[in-house]
Amino acid sequence: MKKFYLLLFFLFIIASCGGSKDNGNTEMSYSLINEIGYKFLKSSTLSYSEITFSEFLDIGYINKNNYENNWVLENEPHVNFDTIFSSSQKQLLNKKIKELRKIKLKKTKIKSLKSFSESGTSITFPFFQKDKYGKYYGFIYESNSVESTLIIYLNQNGHWVEIAKVPLGIS
Repeated sequence: MKKFYLLLFFLFIIASCGGSKDNGNTEMSYSLINEIGYKFLKSSTLSYSEITFSEFLDIGYINKNNYENNWVLENEPHVNFDTIFSSSQKQLLNKKIKELRKIKLKKTKIKSLKSFSESGTSITFPFFQKDKYGKYYGFIYESNSVESTLIIYLNQNGHWVEIAKVPLGIS
């Protein structure tokens, strides 16, 4: 009987140590959310299957349709990701996009947040890709009552700087 309880104890320890799969980027994700400065968010992030126009979310579309400020006025993509990411890094980025899952946000980790609200902005949990040169890029999909956009950030000296936007839809 002692062996049975000992086995249960070890199984419990193993299960509780496993934790949630976050690819080691939880702190970096909250850092990006905090730099963006959201005031009102929905309490859970969007999974890939919940993203409107998710079929457009791949590096090919992102590379052709990213703009600095205004997708209507700008004629050319702002960033050429073919020069930034290797072929394997682009494949990994596409995989990360398709594996986006719903995550309950922790209000205590978001400094600027006034409240969770059903009328707040819907986001994906940020995901990241390192480029050929070791720089980190953060990607976050946002959807509000007006538009759906993928926004791309570059980590420069420990701060996230918005470098491009990819419009995915207008309501």
